[in-house]
Amino acid sequence: MSSRQKWTHRLAFGLVVTTLLLPVLMGSLTTTLGAGMAFLDWPTSDGKNILFYDMF
Repeated sequence: MSSRQKWTHRLAFGLVVTTLLLPVLMGSLTTTLGAGMAFLDWPTSDGKNILFYDMF
């Protein structure tokens, strides 16, 4: 295997590992911090449409 093939293989492997681990790590961080509880009735977002919710 040439050095270019090794580099490409390592890059692809690193991207796959990052893609698989990042959602798990971010999900666990969100759950631990309680940040995912912004809306207790999430689909309705306090009875309003999420696209038209007044954030400011």
